Amino acid sequence: MTEEGPVWIDETSLGYGINDYDRYAVEAALRLREDGPVEEVVVVTAGPEDAAQILRTCLAMGADRAVHLRCERDDLADPLAVAAALSGAVRASGAQIVTAGLLSEDSGHGQVGGLVAGLLGWAWASVVTAIRPEAGRLVVERELDGGRAAVVALELPAVVAVQTGVNTPRYANLRGIMAARRKPIETLEFGARLEESAAAAGSFRRSLLARPERAQMAEMLTGSAEEVAADLVVRFRRGAGITLPGES
Repeated sequence: MTEEGPVWIDETSLGYGINDYDRYAVEAALRLREDGPVEEVVVVTAGPEDAAQILRTCLAMGADRAVHLRCERDDLADPLAVAAALSGAVRASGAQIVTAGLLSEDSGHGQVGGLVAGLLGWAWASVVTAIRPEAGRLVVERELDGGRAAVVALELPAVVAVQTGVNTPRYANLRGIMAARRKPIETLEFGARLEESAAAAGSFRRSLLARPERAQMAEMLTGSAEEVAADLVVRFRRGAGITLPGES
């Protein structure tokens, strides 16, 4: 809380669910393992203690192991701080490919994947709608405006941020859920033992969470259709800065 009000919603009665974008990213990693170039799928998340629920979901989908960068909700306000911690975990794991969701469904920054690639000095592609391994590289399709797509070959190591629809994510079956209980989750404190940059301390902080102030109420026009249409024309002209003789 601040003097002005809360900085985040009350989550005491809520459960955690995986971001839809991240579900597609996990599926992309699992398919790369099935296609051969990936030997192990490691899932990583940063968040409070309850965020470990997400890792269990990913392990039940088929991931091999998990890393939880434990932190408070306030530590997630700065995408650069999150990326610094995640890049440290990636570096420590020895990974060569990172698949990430395009953005999170709560903060919606859409920046973390690119920042991780920048901090690691790896190749990077965003808004990816197709991935295929090819001769030690990743060939990806990127969604562009107007229904167009760009085909890009990424030299490894690489980070890709996937768009929804890149695949059809699998759901955890009973066998996967039971197996997930035996898979390891390594817990690290946010920014600890990872040798990331000083940005992990975080420079952005949420100061207030509030409903948008209501703007001017709608005005209902009355009269015949012809009168309303004439009134609208005047208003449109006025909004465009056009005034005809006789109009005020």
